[in-house]
Amino acid sequence: MHLARTLRLSLLLPSLLAACAAPAETELRYGLTLSPTGIDPHINASVELGIPLSSVYDTLVFQDPETGEFVPGLASDWEVSPDGLTYTFHLREDVLFHDEQRFDAQAVKANIEYVLDPDHRSQKAASMLGPLKEVEVLAPYSVAFHLERPFAPLLDSLSQVYLGMASPAALETWGPGDYQFHQVGTGPYRFVEYLQDDHLILQRNPDYSWGPAIYRSDQAEVEKITFRFFEDPATRALALESGQVAGAALDVFEVEPVPADHPLLRLDNIIVAPHIASASVETRWAPGGSWPE
Repeated sequence: MHLARTLRLSLLLPSLLAACAAPAETELRYGLTLSPTGIDPHINASVELGIPLSSVYDTLVFQDPETGEFVPGLASDWEVSPDGLTYTFHLREDVLFHDEQRFDAQAVKANIEYVLDPDHRSQKAASMLGPLKEVEVLAPYSVAFHLERPFAPLLDSLSQVYLGMASPAALETWGPGDYQFHQVGTGPYRFVEYLQDDHLILQRNPDYSWGPAIYRSDQAEVEKITFRFFEDPATRALALESGQVAGAALDVFEVEPVPADHPLLRLDNIIVAPHIASASVETRWAPGGSWPE
């Protein structure tokens, strides 16, 4: 495989880069192309947020990358009223946030209210809810979204990381100014550390057991993922070639041939979470890098 043969993971890599490495690997390093001014997906709008943060958050529904159909996530099932004005979601009852708070209907309501609070100035998530009028808690694990008019994109919106479910306790404790540094979701990776313009660290969530059916495994295989910010294309290329990172979003450049059976090209071990289909991420063979044999 040569220059033109790029391994495109636009649906796979944005979530769990986890199993790209050999089983013995405990850490994966990945280079991001932008250093956003803020990384709270409920408030900020950078498309690259989904690459690391779709591993931190689960969503009410997921979209199957192969069929395009919406499948259960934190909501085990749902109904839409005949007039298209009410979506009723029945939630899983076995989900915990990373701070050990229980996920329930009140948590869903709190998340939507956080997004829609005009003082928080959500750049994207609020608009994704369209003509949402009210979120009503029907029971501890049932919640209804009431719309002013039919809004076909609602399920698509609820499948994206911008509307991923966060711990209400963390949202209240830290608020829109500081929550980006202390994010708490229910996903397969826990948010550990964020240093602006430098790095973001995620740690595998050992308690994760409620992934959607489209995930190919219940547990990620890499213990730790470190994302580094490389805004300069030349610096990103050097980081990839030297082995500082195992993958990055880069412009096409000359590379050495890649063995067709190289472990990094085996997608059957990757845990899939296709949260951001609009992001195109590319992983390439890095000559001279310390990649698994």
